Amino acid sequence: MPDNLTPDTLRDADASSNPPTTWTRPAWLALTAVGGALAFLAASQGWWTVPDATVAVKVTGSTASSGLAAVLPAAVLAAGLLGLVVRRVGRLIAGLLAVLLSAGAVALGILRPRPDRLTMNAPMPANATYQGTAWPWLYLGAGVLMLAGAVLLAVCGPRWPARTAARFERSAADDPAAWWKELDAGHDPTDADVADSEGADPAVADAETSGSGTPGSVAPDGARET
Repeated sequence: MPDNLTPDTLRDADASSNPPTTWTRPAWLALTAVGGALAFLAASQGWWTVPDATVAVKVTGSTASSGLAAVLPAAVLAAGLLGLVVRRVGRLIAGLLAVLLSAGAVALGILRPRPDRLTMNAPMPANATYQGTAWPWLYLGAGVLMLAGAVLLAVCGPRWPARTAARFERSAADDPAAWWKELDAGHDPTDADVADSEGADPAVADAETSGSGTPGSVAPDGARET
């Protein structure tokens, strides 16, 4: 293995060898954000109406589901935020959690729970007739979008490169004593050229040093100096 290979280089090579995963991160972010926004919108709208009531009554999705319609997308977005800060195993766990929550949102959009007297703020007649609206279908579509994003997070998230985390790990792994020695010697420890020259073969370095300014060295015009 070449000496100039570092863990960061290996991570970048591994990420470049999996081109299908390069689009999955923005796709996951878009699906989760759009799905969550649509779910919040649909949950705040009327899922049920009571046409035969004396006063027009609309029952929102959050009211009909006792708040579950708003809690599920919030939990999915929280799992998405967790997937942004954790690493491979953490992304897998966050993705699986988001899959379960998104599946719950899809099921809620399909079942569209009917309100009862306990969930209604206003008194309703016992024989009230509830008429459904189209907002649960939008909630269902939002759940499908969140579910697709959650699957991307669970399947492709563990293969996403963590460049920022790798930089922090590399800085923490550096030896402070070696940095002070370089500073005492008048070298910049952050200079890659200095690090490369320190890791070079001493015999090659001596040959390069002795080859400049000594008899027998090759001049720029190709003539041999005497």
